[in-house]
Parts: sequence; C-alpha cells; structure tokens
Amino acid sequence: MTVEVRARAAETTTGPGVAAPGRRRLTRVQWWGISLFAGLAFAYLAVGVYLYLIVGYINPDASSRVGNAGFTIWSRDPHLGAIGFVWNPLPSLVEIPLVELSAHWPLNLWPELRRVGFAGAVMSALFMAGAGWQVRRIALDYGAGRVLRWVAVAAFALNPMIVLYAGMGMSEAPFLFFLLWTCRRILLWVNRHRVVDLVVAGVALGLAYLTRYEALPAAAGVALGVFVMSTRRHRPPGSQGRAAWRAGAPFGLHDATIVVLPAVFAFVLWAGLGWLLDGNAFSQFSSQYGNAAQVEAAGIISAEDVGAGPLAEVIAGNLLGMQPLLFAVLPIVGWVAVRRRRVDAAVVGVVFGSVLLFQMSAVILGSTFGWFRFYMAATPLVVVAILVARGPAWRPLPGAGWSRLPEVRGARASGWSPLPEVRGARASGWSPLPEVRGARASGWSPLPEVRGARASGWSPLPEVRGAQATSHEGSPRSSSSGRSLRRSRVERATLTTLMALVLATSLPVTASSMLTPSLGKEEYGLRSAFWPDRHPPSEFWFYWFGDVSRNVAGWFDDQALPPGSVLVDTFGISRIWLFSDRPEQFVVRSDYDFFAKLNQPQRQGVQYILTPRPTGLGRLDAINVRYPTLWDDGAGIATLEMTVTSPSGTPQFRIYRIKGSG
Repeated sequence: MTVEVRARAAETTTGPGVAAPGRRRLTRVQWWGISLFAGLAFAYLAVGVYLYLIVGYINPDASSRVGNAGFTIWSRDPHLGAIGFVWNPLPSLVEIPLVELSAHWPLNLWPELRRVGFAGAVMSALFMAGAGWQVRRIALDYGAGRVLRWVAVAAFALNPMIVLYAGMGMSEAPFLFFLLWTCRRILLWVNRHRVVDLVVAGVALGLAYLTRYEALPAAAGVALGVFVMSTRRHRPPGSQGRAAWRAGAPFGLHDATIVVLPAVFAFVLWAGLGWLLDGNAFSQFSSQYGNAAQVEAAGIISAEDVGAGPLAEVIAGNLLGMQPLLFAVLPIVGWVAVRRRRVDAAVVGVVFGSVLLFQMSAVILGSTFGWFRFYMAATPLVVVAILVARGPAWRPLPGAGWSRLPEVRGARASGWSPLPEVRGARASGWSPLPEVRGARASGWSPLPEVRGARASGWSPLPEVRGAQATSHEGSPRSSSSGRSLRRSRVERATLTTLMALVLATSLPVTASSMLTPSLGKEEYGLRSAFWPDRHPPSEFWFYWFGDVSRNVAGWFDDQALPPGSVLVDTFGISRIWLFSDRPEQFVVRSDYDFFAKLNQPQRQGVQYILTPRPTGLGRLDAINVRYPTLWDDGAGIATLEMTVTSPSGTPQFRIYRIKGSG
C-alpha cells in the first residue's frame, strides 16, 4: 500500500503523463517546442546563407558588430574594450566565439564565412528562433488551441521583416527576443504572483538594454506598471482612497525595484566602463560617433523643420506598412480588456508600445534615422495582444491557482494548498473545506461530499486524487481581475479570425512596404536580388560596398606590409578589415597606439592611410577630423596612391602613402 501511494504521489507531483524525476522524459509539448526552435533556426540560417553568401546583401551595421567582435581577438591589441561603446555590446559579445570558431577546422575550410562576417547571421538566426519560441510559450500559457497557437507563431515568425532580420545579423533579433521574454514573464507574474517572474523579467530587460538602448523606455514602463499593479493588489481589504494606496505602496516599490534593478545595473555598468575605457559614459549618445553626431551629419529633419503633420504621416505609414491591422487590433483587444477587466492585456502595450512610442517621439524630434526596422515591435504587439485577449481564462497559467495534491489522504500538498492537512484538519487561513471528512463547507464548497463524490456544478477538483484545481473561486475567472470570463463563441471566433487576418494581411503588405524605397529605405535593395535585370545590384550600396571592400583589402594584402602599416578608422568600414587575410597590418581605432600613429604617422611606422570621403557620416572619421584637408591635398603628410570608386564612378575611399615611408 505504501509503495502504491508513493508511486501515485510521484505521478501527481510531476504531472499526468510525465515520468518521475528519476526517469523524466520530455513531453510532447516540449518536443514540439524544440522542433519549432530547431526548424526556425535552420530556416533563418538558410536566409542568412542566401543574403551573405549568394547575393551579398549585407547591412554595414551588421558588419560593424561582427568587426567589433573581431577586434577583441584578432586586432594588434586584443582586449575586451575593443568591442567599442557606440553599439550596445551584447550582439558582439555573442559573436566573439562565433568569429573565433570561423578560423578553426572545419569552418576554416570556408574562409568566406569569416570574410563576410557570417557570425552575425548565426547570432540573429538563433535569437529570432528563440523569439518565435517565446510566442508559442505565451500561447501555451494562455491555453490557446492548436490552430490559434500555430497561426500566432506563423504571424510572427513568417512576417517578411522578421524573416529578413533573422538572417541579417542585426540587433533586432536579440532585442525582440528579450522583449518577448520580458512580456511573458510579466504576464506570468500578473496571473500567478511569483517573485521569480519579476526577477527573470528584470534580467531580460537588462539584457535588452545591452542590446539596444530603446530598452530604457520599456524598463521604465514595466517598472511603473509593476508598481501600480502591486500597490493596488496589496491594499488592505475594505480600505479605500489614499490611505489604501499608501499602505500598498511599499509592496509596489519593492516589486518595481526587483524588476528594474537589472536594467539599472546594466545601464550603470555600461556607462561606467565607457567612462573608464573611452572617457565617455554615454558614447552611444554623445560621442564623436554617437547617435546625435550621426543624425546631425546625415541631416535628419525634425518637426521644427517641416512641422509635425508630415512626420506623423511618415510614422503612420511605417506602422501600417509593418502591421496593416494594427489600428483595428488594438481597439478590439482594448474593448475586450476593458469589458473583461483584463489587466494583463495592458502588459503587452507597456512592453512593446513603449518602444514604439519612443521611436515615434524620436522621429518628431529628429533624433533618429527612422528606419523601417525600428517599427518591428508592432508585430509582437499585435500577435501577443490577441493571444492574451483570446486565451480561455478558466485555464490558469502555470503555477497559478491551487497546487496539486500529490497524496490526498493525510499528505500535505506540495507548494500552497487550501488543505494543509486533509484528514480531519481545518485549513489554516482560508479554506473551502472547513471540515473535510463528510462535512459540507459553510457557504460554497467545491466538494459537497469529499469521499467519492463529485461536486455539483463546476468544481476545481472533479476528481480528488491527483486533480488540478483551476481557480481560487468557484467559477471561471481571470487571474488578473477576479471576474468571470466565460467566452462567448462569437467573441472567441472573432479574435481567432483576427489573428488569421493578421497573418494573411501582414505577409503581402509588409513585403510590399519593404520593397518601397520611401518606406523600406534599407530593405528595398532586395529588389536587386529578386529582379536583377530590372534593378541592377550596382544601384544599391549594400551590394557594391562589399565588392569595393573586398578589392581594397585584397590590394593591401598584396603589398605584404608589416604589422601596423595601414592607419584606418574602422567606423563604417569594418568590412575591409574583415575581408583582409592579414588583419594585423591595420591600425584600428581600438588599438592602444592608434592616436600616436594618427598624430605622427611617419615616425610611428605608418605607410598608408585609408580614409572615406569626408561627406555625410564620413565627416565623423577620426582621420578626417585630424586632417581636414587630407582628402583634397594630402594635408602635407601624404600623397594620393589610389581612389576607390563606386560602380557609378563616385569616389568612396582614398589611399594615401605617407611621405618618406617605405
């Protein structure tokens, strides 16, 4: 009998269909999750192979991040500080081992993987596959059916912008992954009130900041939302007004601190390291290469220049181009949330909406380039919002509601239980069964007759042995509001249909927007990959810049120069360094002796200087800043060796030979 009870206890503890801890196996749901991640990663890697190795469509920003990873291990002065402080470091940190692996067997059999910076595509593919997995987990948490679950995953994972940037090697993939991770954990916290969810969400926000500084408004919004919800939840029963809020405020401050502390730590750590190593705590904002300097050099307009109206049209066009049903989905989900008091629906808007609001504000102020990819948060916003509104509320999120009772007779339930002692004991605190054996609970009871009897009407324990309770109350309720949430068929069908429409409309509309030059300023070059006869690759700089970089690197390699002979500021032209088979010949910005060689090139053994055209972002190049007339007359220190032009004949780089060198 003891053996039987223990066996049943082990079975109920681990769950139906799951083996005991000593022989645990992956469930079918887990296998589907692993298969989804592997399938998406493989598909996105295939996209990366197509972009990097077949058509050569590579965004220079992706090359810059791979270059930063390479500088830390392959430059003349390898050190972690070489990762730079303009771009947030996490993508490059992830790429460091991938870059190193590309130089070892068997990957070194394909040197092109290293030269084109394919490590970036691997990084983004894995993170975007993880983002798709997070969408599926949210759908499972909210009890979405199989059809809705896979439609939601498809609406996210197959979105053309998601597919493109999954293989592009940019920071969008890890950023969306961390935002989705944050969103899922905050949703879990709203419904099951576990501090561990706040901790994990905080870690995700901290990592998001180390990926993109747009995580700051998301962290602020989440912290404020957690404070309000926790304060409201901890108000004393029966009290109202300011006194009630003041009583709950310490709890709200406690929870908000937990969730925001990792992001604050990441912010302070990165700022401190930048100040110690680079002399600027906020290089990404205010340095020579920072966002403000780049925006000014590019001549970005603001509302002061053209008025708010035209810029509002640009914002609306980008949002609708990314998600054409955005302005239809949000009112519908909002109506459902208000009608059902779904507090958790606000979480989705806070996490993703704060990022979009930040971007829209930056466009109005003229402090951003306004790329189409900056609106990608609209896709998870729409998908997750529908999942949260559509999810059947009578199925609790993992860990919410009552706990399982691994041993019904005489055993104490693991975790929290309304029946600490089942036989003859009255539960401490609130209990639905004041007297368990044969007694009917005063008021409502889920089990009018405990031994062998099934509760009349709905019961959270339809079978006492091993049954899972689904609510603290006797009717289906939202964990976030405590209000009954039985769905009408019309409402459920409407939201399911809405998800299908999101999938059906976003695929063609987003793809069309990407190929429209006024919207997809960075993406419309894909036309040259699809229709090279009508749109020659030479017309878009993503293509020819790679060929130019390869030729310049090859020319320097052929000179057989000693280490430290070529002075170059790698801001914007990291691909030349990546293409070279002899990277030690270059003196890059992160080398300790860069400024010594910049100020006295002849005395320091520099033979060549490579500089970009001093227009646009080229004006930020350290060499052009130090020698403003170098492009025109050699600044009295060098003679022109070669001018490198684009296919249209426009000069892009110039190679100068230092007078008296060699």
